[in-house]
Amino acid sequence: MSVRVWRRAGLGVVLTAAVAAFGLPASASAPSPTHIPRGFLLHDADARKNANPEFPWMVSNRRQDPLSVNPCETKLGPGYSGRTAVRTLTQPQPDGSISEELLVYRNEAWARRAVSQIRADLARCPRLKVPDGVDQVYRARTLRLGDHGMAIHVQSHRGAKAVDGGTHIVLVQRGNAIALYSATAPFFTPTDDDSRNLPKAKRMAKKLCFYDGGCS
Repeated sequence: MSVRVWRRAGLGVVLTAAVAAFGLPASASAPSPTHIPRGFLLHDADARKNANPEFPWMVSNRRQDPLSVNPCETKLGPGYSGRTAVRTLTQPQPDGSISEELLVYRNEAWARRAVSQIRADLARCPRLKVPDGVDQVYRARTLRLGDHGMAIHVQSHRGAKAVDGGTHIVLVQRGNAIALYSATAPFFTPTDDDSRNLPKAKRMAKKLCFYDGGCS
């Protein structure tokens, strides 16, 4: 993680002195933000306006909320520990729903650990059995996005056969933050792409420089 922005702002000398005075580790000289600024999410302005009463935005800032990716259906879900701030925006739509999630962690190590936990749960619980017989099958692939990127497809299956309906998610981790973009629709098929989520994730990957040493 780069610290050039801090030094360019003239804070390097002050922070270096603080490290020497208090015996802090070198990494403490350039701490990453652990909050979410107002208006930071791509859909924050839409959620504030909430212009469509038929399809209202739902906003949550609860750190306890489980991720939209929780294949093992655990109470807390993966990536729960180490969070300092969370914002989740969800909107129902005529053909399903969309959501935007941003999770901020104490440091980059915690964020990377969360990604590892998500990957482990996807491998451990690839199929969620549902009582009505239409199971949810999870598939993930790595994307070249941020420090870590993933495209996750949750497709409905009846037995071994895929049927229409599912959720598509794109995840990006950069620095000490993770963003997820999700779309659910009853017509999604296994061959559908990530065109609903990937452009948003790419935009957010650039904004996450805020959590990766600063934006120059």
